[in-house]
Amino acid sequence: MPRLTLHIRLLLLSCLSYGLAVSNAPHAIAQPAADMTADRLVQTVQVRRLPNFIRQNKLRQAARLYRQSNNTEKLQTVQVQLAELAYEDGQYVRAKRLLPTLERYGRRHPAWLSYLLTKGRLELQQGQYQQALSSFNRGRTGPFPQQRDDRTILNTQVGELYRAFGWYRQAESHLSNATITAKSRLHRAEALATMGRLQFDLGQYDNAKRYYTQAISLRQGVGHQRGRRNLLELARNHIELGQVYRALGQTRNSQTQYRASQSVAVAIQDNDLTIQFHLQMAELAIADKDWRTAKQQLDQAKRTPGNPQNQIATLNTLADYHMGRNAPDEALAQYQQAAKIAQPQNAAAALAHIEHNIGQLQLAKSQYPQAIATLGRSIERYESLRFDLQTMDKVILADRQSQAYQALQQAYVANGQPEQALVIAERGRARTFIELLSARLTEQRINPVQPPNLADIRTIARNKAATIVTYSIIHDATTKTESTLYIWVIQPTGKIQFQSVDLHAQSAQNYSPKMIAAAMRSKNRLHITQVQANATANIPSARTSLRSGYDLLIQPIAQWLPPSSTERIIIVPQGVLFSVPFHALKNQAGRYFIESHTIQLAPSIQTLGISHQRPIQALTANPLIIGNPAPMPADFEALPGAEREATAIAKLLKTEALIGAAATEKTVRAQLSQASLIHLATHGLLDEQQGMASAIALVPGANSDGLLTASELSQLQLQANLAVLSACETGRGKITGDGVLGLSRSLILAGVPNVVVSLWAVPDKSTETLMTEFYRQLPQQSNKAQALRQAMLTTMKIHPEPIDWAGFVLLSVDD
Repeated sequence: MPRLTLHIRLLLLSCLSYGLAVSNAPHAIAQPAADMTADRLVQTVQVRRLPNFIRQNKLRQAARLYRQSNNTEKLQTVQVQLAELAYEDGQYVRAKRLLPTLERYGRRHPAWLSYLLTKGRLELQQGQYQQALSSFNRGRTGPFPQQRDDRTILNTQVGELYRAFGWYRQAESHLSNATITAKSRLHRAEALATMGRLQFDLGQYDNAKRYYTQAISLRQGVGHQRGRRNLLELARNHIELGQVYRALGQTRNSQTQYRASQSVAVAIQDNDLTIQFHLQMAELAIADKDWRTAKQQLDQAKRTPGNPQNQIATLNTLADYHMGRNAPDEALAQYQQAAKIAQPQNAAAALAHIEHNIGQLQLAKSQYPQAIATLGRSIERYESLRFDLQTMDKVILADRQSQAYQALQQAYVANGQPEQALVIAERGRARTFIELLSARLTEQRINPVQPPNLADIRTIARNKAATIVTYSIIHDATTKTESTLYIWVIQPTGKIQFQSVDLHAQSAQNYSPKMIAAAMRSKNRLHITQVQANATANIPSARTSLRSGYDLLIQPIAQWLPPSSTERIIIVPQGVLFSVPFHALKNQAGRYFIESHTIQLAPSIQTLGISHQRPIQALTANPLIIGNPAPMPADFEALPGAEREATAIAKLLKTEALIGAAATEKTVRAQLSQASLIHLATHGLLDEQQGMASAIALVPGANSDGLLTASELSQLQLQANLAVLSACETGRGKITGDGVLGLSRSLILAGVPNVVVSLWAVPDKSTETLMTEFYRQLPQQSNKAQALRQAMLTTMKIHPEPIDWAGFVLLSVDD
């Protein structure tokens, strides 16, 4: 992280020493000799380029003198500088101890800005993201004119925070500014490296490579002159660049970067960096099945003294080595040894990972009761970590622990307990979303929400008077490919049925869930999602996938579905199944699923049990209808059908639509919070990389880009009972272990219980027909799912192809 220049602080101290800034201070007129000596020491640090350890010595001398003369203000200012220098040397605990508390003085203290920046950097280093953001924002509104490097530091740190939150567009804006405004080479290097991390997160590996290369060049130019932390960051940047090359498949370049990090480690005699080098090289060798090289690197890592975290990492990598050589007993011994080290350290994350791996080994050996116990402990540890994490960290953690949830489901099913497997499947589904939703709807702070047990699940089904169908895709622990599909049917009576489908047999015929989801976006204006690189040519046709999708997802449970077409089926998908158009799945008789059943989707079973306690307006009380904004950002084409659609719907609802230039982002934002119904007929921008940057296109303004993002929507407080996003691919987003991040999730978080969204780039003309009919049906039908069904059946008669009528789904948590 960037180093805060001493310029402002020392300039202030210089002013203080000459009585220019503190003429009202008691010691300003007759300055004690100790103060004068201390001031000279501080000025020496300011005007000379000195190594950090000499700076620290002089500042410590100055601090002693200020303490002798009882000059509290200057003493505190020097203490802030010492804390920053300790931070630069990577001595974070010491930096935190040295940093004085200036809260009682606030903006009146000359070191206030420096204090906030150092405090925020330490909070960021410790993962306290909200606190760090608060500190930096307070610094941005401080009383002192900010110098160029202050702006650089603030932009870099806030950019790093936004990256951690998953707000990638905002992160990129701040980091771009930081790279431009940086005066110090180190500050520019930090901004570039942080931009490299952002690009790596986004999968833009060539961009990441460019930024890391520039950062490394700048840090090499500075070398050891600016403290140990610069060299630690240099080594880190080499490792990060090595990981970029590894992602690009350039093993030799990756090795070169890892060796460069090792050179730095040797120069500063850092054993932990040395261990990281050997582990990175071992992982490359394991991936290449070069067992001899892997063993040599691991032996060297094991011989090198290091901190407990690196010892645990070494043993875990040794276990990976043994697993790769098909030696599970040896792998188990390494995991058990790692657990012994992690236990006294109270390293919950490490123990969760270790116990997960041990549980997988027990599962492979058919030791089901033992696997259930071990995996249960692993999940409890993972869940304990969630309580101290911020939202985006929880989503990342959900991706990691989803594998443990899957393994525990397998253990319960193998042990003849499929209903307990359902509890675990639901326990691992959309936890972050549920916590946020519960907090927003009950207007309480975000607290851990207890997952439902079997009784809760049965109660929800009874209360909804609907049949709930929930899916869970199980991946092979070794190959990470789809191996099994679990399906549960919870009937309104509370009775639970279970079916397991072997996906290995299905995949030979391209019937896997991933292939089916891909096929539905491979025709006409549809897009192919990311699938296995070598499998793109084998994607089945959309028409074939509708049949195979029915055979895979519906046929195994068809006997338990309600016979009446008016009885609701609430489908709870998982992963890629959120992209499957269940309405259009076709049985052997050629009949679409929607022709026989009424369908809606839900993020999880538990979300169906979280009631909306806020007052919900009648749909027609204050509708907000937007159609064909013009001009739109990013050269989007005009949508005349969307304009006709919005005009027709506004007429039905007896209101005026915002059309063309009237549909500015500023106007729409101002009206959203009071709207009883929201209908947006415009372009949608899909972000499959991160999800929360998915956006709705509106008219840009002086201070707005015209893109209303999922991230921005989730922060609003909405009263609407229904939102319809009549735009391309608004129902999709980044698929994580915590569900789909995107516009639909954001609207529900903002308070809208029912959202109609699209799965693909829907055609303009047929969408106009579908949406107009949907609103005509709403007052005539008992629920929104039935209204959407009738609209699809009507549209189907005019536009018979599924691409024209099956692209929309109703995602509902409280209909």
